Amino acid sequence: MPEMLDSVYEAFRQVTKKASVIPEDTRLATEPAEIRGPDEPDTSTPKDRARKAGDALLGLNDYVFLACVCGNRIKVPPEAQFAKIKCPTCGTQHNVGG
Repeated sequence: MPEMLDSVYEAFRQVTKKASVIPEDTRLATEPAEIRGPDEPDTSTPKDRARKAGDALLGLNDYVFLACVCGNRIKVPPEAQFAKIKCPTCGTQHNVGG
């Protein structure tokens, strides 16, 4: 395994023309690095994580997200041809687009 790492580091040096993977300002630091505490535990449910991932994909595909006063997030596809949309939860009318 160490031989493989040596070859990886050598390839890095050849491609980037840098002597080290670690940035120079980090290697030359005179003060010790601050130690951070553990990350907060993830308390989201699998359903929440799936919704967040789905929303990210829709955002990449140019969907518009409208926040309603009731807390609902309305997802409008980019090819939508209407000027207003009604919230399916509370019935509030929303303008679509600029």
